[in-house]
Amino acid sequence: MKKDNEASRDTNTEAGVSRSRRRLVKNAVVAAPVILTLPSGAAAATASAFQCIARDQAVADADPPPELVSAPDGWVRTETLCTKDTQGNLVEDSTNGTTTCYKLVRFDLNGNIVDAPAGGPVTPSCYASFG
Repeated sequence: MKKDNEASRDTNTEAGVSRSRRRLVKNAVVAAPVILTLPSGAAAATASAFQCIARDQAVADADPPPELVSAPDGWVRTETLCTKDTQGNLVEDSTNGTTTCYKLVRFDLNGNIVDAPAGGPVTPSCYASFG
């Protein structure tokens, strides 16, 4: 009799283990698509920076900022030397310039610095997201 009980317990234990394995595999298969579709942090950051650059460039297209200014404003600029022309407008002159001025920096949609008119300006807060 003891042997029958032991055989019965072994069968029940094997069936229980088998059920547990099936349940584990079933749950893993159900969860796999969810895990595989999570976006990566880098992809989300790239998409966010792209949207930021595009938004800033659309704002600049509607109301273009001046190429040179005498003080920093709401756009990413680089410090350079300027002179003034006969009408009092700033003109970049890195060799003979005596006045500090700030030149607009332009970026393409990938965040690379480019020459005008290939790119557009961005705000400092946008630049912080990719610069």
